[in-house]
Amino acid sequence: MEFIGQADIINYVNTFTLDTLPRSILFIGEKGCGKHAICNKIISQINIPFIDITENISLDTAQEMYRKPSPYLYLVDINKISEKDQNTLLKILEEPYNNTYLILLCDNINHVLPTIKNRCARINFKRYSKEDLITFIPENEKSNEDIILSLASTPGQVIDIYSTAKNIMELAVKIVDKIGIASLPNALTLSNKLRFKEEKTLLDPIYVLRGMNLYLIDLYAKESNEVYYKMLKRVSNCIRNIEMPKVNKKYIFEKLIVELWKISRSEK
Repeated sequence: MEFIGQADIINYVNTFTLDTLPRSILFIGEKGCGKHAICNKIISQINIPFIDITENISLDTAQEMYRKPSPYLYLVDINKISEKDQNTLLKILEEPYNNTYLILLCDNINHVLPTIKNRCARINFKRYSKEDLITFIPENEKSNEDIILSLASTPGQVIDIYSTAKNIMELAVKIVDKIGIASLPNALTLSNKLRFKEEKTLLDPIYVLRGMNLYLIDLYAKESNEVYYKMLKRVSNCIRNIEMPKVNKKYIFEKLIVELWKISRSEK
């Protein structure tokens, strides 16, 4: 497999053997940057059994790890676990077992407990250049290249949205332009167009929010309208909140819609 844009990480990972593999590694990078792909490369390269324990972090799991007679590699996606689970994970990191190797994945280092960060070898993914990202856009989607590159910052994100980028941006613009015209109940139905779990046929709220953010920045730059500035602050705050682990994304998005509706109705 060819890995684009992360040569330093690949060169480092290529040196791993069972003797040189760190006991615990923390991969840090945006969604879609290639963390899982690099993890799979390590698994193949080291050639030891692998178990994803993200959904099963407990003291019982720790005891099972302790009883393994041969080396095992364990994966934990920190984006999907609670702070309580992180504290349980910390107990494993504090007393590493002879045959235990851990790879932790996170999108945002601020969501990881400091005590976990301090016990791991950290590997940071670099930002991808536009030239790198363009290589992941199919020829038949090149007409939407500018929209795709404005919404996506990793190869995985490009692949996730290239066929829906135009729809995402159209919805983002519609929300900003029409939010004050609709009744509040109708405005809240906008959440029905978005996926908050695994509804693959719907649009990801993160990309719609990014589209709204970009559109509001453009509007404010052109008109310096205080309403756009207030809306922009709410959208930017929503993006930060909705990317937090283990949150109710639908509730956060609908709360934003109520805030934008009030701002638009009262002042625009």
